[in-house]
Amino acid sequence: MRRSRNARLNEMARTWNGPYRPYDLVKEVAIATAVIALIAVAMTILFSSPDEKPSTIKSWSRNMPVDFLTTATAELDGTSDTATYGPPYNHNGEGQHVAFIHLQEWLGVSHPIDTAYDYVIEPLRSIPNDPALSAEIDRYAKASKAQQQAWTGAYAKALEKASSSGTAVSVPAGEYGPVGPMMASLLGLAQSGGVDGALLTSRQFYQTDYTLPLLFLADVPGFMVGTAVERQGIIRHGAKMIAAMSDATVPKICVVVRKAYGAGYYVMCGRAYEPDLIVAWPSAEISVMGAEGVVEIAFRKVVDAAEDPDAKRAELIESFKKMFDVYIAAGNDMIDDIIDPRETRLTICRGLEMAQGKKMERPYKKHGVVPV
Repeated sequence: MRRSRNARLNEMARTWNGPYRPYDLVKEVAIATAVIALIAVAMTILFSSPDEKPSTIKSWSRNMPVDFLTTATAELDGTSDTATYGPPYNHNGEGQHVAFIHLQEWLGVSHPIDTAYDYVIEPLRSIPNDPALSAEIDRYAKASKAQQQAWTGAYAKALEKASSSGTAVSVPAGEYGPVGPMMASLLGLAQSGGVDGALLTSRQFYQTDYTLPLLFLADVPGFMVGTAVERQGIIRHGAKMIAAMSDATVPKICVVVRKAYGAGYYVMCGRAYEPDLIVAWPSAEISVMGAEGVVEIAFRKVVDAAEDPDAKRAELIESFKKMFDVYIAAGNDMIDDIIDPRETRLTICRGLEMAQGKKMERPYKKHGVVPV
């Protein structure tokens, strides 16, 4: 009896006698997607970070020149927060720790920073053709530690009474030794954007190796030559960039827009340094040196012996320019492609997509001893 009743109820449950309503699955999915998208956009507007321009040393030194000089003086005399932070930057502090757990101290100094050298002296040495400034830097470097602290301490106190007018700073007179001229030069360099560039091309340059892709727009006639630039350390600085280029494992893309001569081709991520994409505009010239340089150095006797030296020089230059044709460079596998300049942005985006998730095997301590 019970079994027959249950069977009858089950049969009744299988049959639906009520009304039917059509259900559009595609429509429901579309509505749900639109609602989620609107919520996402609203949350982005409410909680995202403001779209502000990045803060640079150039903008900081122009907007707050006294504050910039105060910070630079602290970096020079080793009293800034960075100079006294400790591991992983230096041994001048304990670093961050919780109770007896000193993880940073245990791991040691992995990213050494000498604030006086890296943030002040090295950028100042990048200023060309200024023998007076070079003499002041040497004077400061040769002074005793006590004398250096006396100069920087006096200048730091004077900055408390300094005033600014636009980008200019007026500091009361005092016994600052070479610190005054050095800080004045550093301020001018910073306000021109030179410190930003000097820090990027210092031995800390490839800290970007842990984060950002590198894009190179090459238009370089190579490294400068001559006794003046050699005294300023052109070989040392060039070696830094070449060493850093070989160490970098982040995505690297190079666009040769015009000249790429000699070692300048390589420090801008030439073929030997494993770029993920290297392309050139039709106007590009890739060679050991420019046609004019080849003629002046290698063919000077030929030009001087000609009946018409100017005509001979022009003839040789023209013949060498044909040899430097970008299509010849492409045929020698020095570039991947020759692109229309109007397609540069699209090509770069394609290269970044291609290199997304790039992984390169390197030894654990892949950053060796950088030439200093």
